[in-house]
Amino acid sequence: MKITDVQGILMSYPLPRPLELLFYNGLRTILKRDAMLIRVVTDNGIIGYAPGPAHERAAEEILRRIRPFLLGRDPLQGRSSNSPASLNWSKSIEPWRLH
Repeated sequence: MKITDVQGILMSYPLPRPLELLFYNGLRTILKRDAMLIRVVTDNGIIGYAPGPAHERAAEEILRRIRPFLLGRDPLQGRSSNSPASLNWSKSIEPWRLH
């Protein structure tokens, strides 16, 4: 199994009316809710999702740096002693088990 795609999907939902919350001796007004969904696809059709930081810079970093690093890797492969930057997918992240 190999990773064939990684996407950072930004989402935003405007609230029906502003929400005011107490915030450091004042009020904070929230007009919308933002979120990011990270989508990982493998060559055998498994698709996994994970939450991510909801901002444009994170989506750009996923596209420009994280995606190229992960493409072609086996998401089940453990950490390699030859590569300290490799990910231990088998013990840390198994997003495809969510659906």
